[in-house]
Amino acid sequence: MKIFRPLWRDGAFLVPQQFQQQARWDAHVADTVSRMALAHPWGVLRAEFDASALTLSRLNATRLIVRFADGTLIDTELADILPPVRDVSDVMQDSVEVLLALPLLSASGGNLDDGQESARPRRWRAEQVTVQELAGHERSEL
Repeated sequence: MKIFRPLWRDGAFLVPQQFQQQARWDAHVADTVSRMALAHPWGVLRAEFDASALTLSRLNATRLIVRFADGTLIDTELADILPPVRDVSDVMQDSVEVLLALPLLSASGGNLDDGQESARPRRWRAEQVTVQELAGHERSEL
């Protein structure tokens, strides 16, 4: 999927696609730079689980920092929501293999979970949050 870098100029009419394309470009640059230093710049950087929940046959992640092969970074400490607690009683053994995955990004759109039934899993889910403006005193909902 080609990236169309937006031209940021005074008085430009802003649409979500400009920010999406800028974010994709920034991610591409970061990925390109990281590949200069590492052959495979992805993997699990940190994964922490609640040991007491495991005694109850529940897998409860308390912290995840993971970079997927497509460059997607998941950091539950800084930005992302932890996955739901999973019941592992039907597979509980001495060890359990845990797989982390994301739905594929569709180039034709429809990647946002809007609460409607879908034939495939969606990549993103919207959440309204109030964010402090860093240079001033205003708070806005995003």
